[in-house]
Amino acid sequence: MKESQEIDIVVTWVDDSDPIWRAKRAKYVGESETEGNSVVRYRDWDTLRYWFRGVERFAPWVRYVYFVTDDQKPEWLNLDHPKLRWVKHTDFIPEEYLPTFCSDPIEWNMHRIEGLSDSFVYFNDDVFLIGETKAEDFFVDGVPCDYPSIGIQYATGQFSHMLFNNNALLNRHFSFKDSVKSDLSKWIKYQSLGGLLKLFMYGRKPLYPGSNSHHIQTSYR
Repeated sequence: MKESQEIDIVVTWVDDSDPIWRAKRAKYVGESETEGNSVVRYRDWDTLRYWFRGVERFAPWVRYVYFVTDDQKPEWLNLDHPKLRWVKHTDFIPEEYLPTFCSDPIEWNMHRIEGLSDSFVYFNDDVFLIGETKAEDFFVDGVPCDYPSIGIQYATGQFSHMLFNNNALLNRHFSFKDSVKSDLSKWIKYQSLGGLLKLFMYGRKPLYPGSNSHHIQTSYR
């Protein structure tokens, strides 16, 4: 890692017991709940303390933690902590997209967060650090660490449509064949046998077939 590189963490959270938030959501939820707006997706399991303790203990190299909420915060959180930055949706998401109860508009606008480092790691509040980490686990020479994971997308529900949209955007601007060709060793290094077979099948074509979606932290520039 370059000595001058600064890395932040962004984490999102919602308090589903907040009566103001519940009334706001009720106005937009409609008569029935679907896969995307089920109450279970907003449930707070009271694990946020453990999330912050994990970052404090296992990622001391982090510059700031940007805590993103819909104008909510737990009573116990010390907002005066020098490494904490509390960010409301209204601070960075354009008004025309608010209020939002979907993670997509939040994630698509994170680059608008004032003061956020060019290099940051995005966490959901249910992804925890439970062992020692170093900055190089997430960025090497300013480049985000990722893994070559090929998957085939099936239209099974709302989430799969989101992945289809992602693939469409990738294929509009990039060639899968060129990507594999330019970094063949990296594509091969961490593949399973099944991954190698898929790489052989699809790596000779320009269109990106898709990727496996793992619920983990993600490094971004």
